[in-house]
Amino acid sequence: RAAVEATNTGGGGVIFFPPGTYIIDGTKHTSSAQNVKYGILLYSNLRFMGSGWSSIVKLKENSTADTSLNPFMFFAGPSGSLSDLSFESMAFYGNSEQNALNIQPYDNRNVCAIWIGSFNNGEGVTVDGFRVRSCLFRDWPGANVIVVHDRKSRGTFSRDVLIDSNTFYDNRKADGNRDHSTVN
Repeated sequence: RAAVEATNTGGGGVIFFPPGTYIIDGTKHTSSAQNVKYGILLYSNLRFMGSGWSSIVKLKENSTADTSLNPFMFFAGPSGSLSDLSFESMAFYGNSEQNALNIQPYDNRNVCAIWIGSFNNGEGVTVDGFRVRSCLFRDWPGANVIVVHDRKSRGTFSRDVLIDSNTFYDNRKADGNRDHSTVN
């Protein structure tokens, strides 16, 4: 988080993840406007870059313990705008064995690697230039892995969003019979 804040203060740039595993606490911070917790707040002009799938960001265990909250690894919202944001050549592990959701009744919480936007119609984050390329998303327990919600009832909608050459493997661990989007 300190690297993200320093890069943002400097006007943007690259946050580099050398090979290794980096634990992100999906419940470290609370969005006062929504019922969510998150690890890292997103800003414009940031490029998260790894050395391939050996650069792993992993959701900290017990991020799903509070059953009333949606924990996110990276978050922007519930409103505003972002531009020139990217994630490239890294792996995102949801750690579902240590972040279980309830099987019955169905637990449809979003436990996301990247969440941009809002839950409420009429709100959202307008994105201009968002890239997710050559990343692995594995072992996520929740309903979605990447979400970009710009639920604006009027005004400018997101544009220039590219999710390309990624691998999504063994996700949606909450319950085996629910069909949800990996990318929404």
